[in-house]
Amino acid sequence: MQRSVSVILFAGLLFSLSLQAGQVYTCKDGNGRKTFQQTPCLNQTITVSGPAYELLSDMRKLSNRGMEINALIGPTVTAIKQCNHNVDVYSAEIAKIQPRLAPFQYKHKDLAKAYVQLQECASCRSAAANNCQSANQYLDIALAKMNK
Repeated sequence: MQRSVSVILFAGLLFSLSLQAGQVYTCKDGNGRKTFQQTPCLNQTITVSGPAYELLSDMRKLSNRGMEINALIGPTVTAIKQCNHNVDVYSAEIAKIQPRLAPFQYKHKDLAKAYVQLQECASCRSAAANNCQSANQYLDIALAKMNK
C-alpha cells in the first residue's frame, strides 16, 4: 500500500514537471532522426522554393537573430547601449519584410502573425524571447501548410 502511494506521488510529480517544461519541439537532426527540444528547430528544411518560402526562411533568420539579441541582454550600461544598437539594426531588417509580406498576408495568414511577433522579438526586455518563440511557432505552422 505504501509503495503504491509512493508510485502515485512520483507519477504526479513527473506530470507536474512536464506541465512546467512548456513547449516541446519535434525536430530532425542531420541524419533525419527525430529529436525533441524546448527551443524551436533552427534548421527547418524548406523543400519547395518560391517567394513565400524565401520570405519564410528570411523571417526564420530574423527570429533567430532576435533570440541572439535577447541572449545578450545584460544589466550594464554598455550592454544596454549595445542592445539598443542591435535592436535598431534588427528593426531596419524587419521593415524590409513588410513589403514582401503584403502579397502573402491573406493566403499565408500565419506569416502575417509571425511578422507581428517578430516586431517585438528583439527588444531590450526579457519578455521579448516569448515573442521570438511565438514567431517561430507561427513560422512552423506556415511551413507545414506550405509543404502540404
